[in-house]
Amino acid sequence: MDKQPESWSPKKKAIIEATISTLAQEGFARTTTARIAGNAKAGEGSIYRHFKNKDDLIQVAALYSARKIFGSARRNYNPDSSVHAQFVRFCTDFLSAGKNLQIHHQFLEQYLNSPLGIAYRKKVLETVMVNSDIQPIFFPLNAILVKGTQLEILKDLPIQYLVALSMGPMSFMLKNAAQGFMELSEDRIEIITYSCWEAIRR
Repeated sequence: MDKQPESWSPKKKAIIEATISTLAQEGFARTTTARIAGNAKAGEGSIYRHFKNKDDLIQVAALYSARKIFGSARRNYNPDSSVHAQFVRFCTDFLSAGKNLQIHHQFLEQYLNSPLGIAYRKKVLETVMVNSDIQPIFFPLNAILVKGTQLEILKDLPIQYLVALSMGPMSFMLKNAAQGFMELSEDRIEIITYSCWEAIRR
């Protein structure tokens, strides 16, 4: 199945976007294919013309949201720069783009904490340290953290701890910014970025 958004029909894109908004607002358990179809203004049968099943639909939607959330970080990723420079660029891009992508952050939070997302995360953990070339949802952060661990620049912790110390504070601040409790100005993004670096570096 072609998972490149550029090649999707308008109906397929509408189904994906309805999946994201429905799951983000209703939660995993209440997101049925009937509800998605209604929000997409499409027949429920049309979902199965584009996707194998509900799980396949949600997995494709997760990849689509990840492209949105991490798009600028992926475009600006330079594997030849220092680990510190890579990490600062990643965090800056993630926070700057994330201010305008709250529905995608809400969706990914629901997805990653669902049985489907937990299974995906466990599968990634099995391979990420032995193959840093894989591109999971949070790429390029995995490549940055693996390189930093191998060079003994980062704390001697399993990668899931380093991801939590990196992504946890940033995701929390994006959520609070969307709720009006924080303002993510350029100056504050810079401070947050360097605070996350201090949390993971040796």
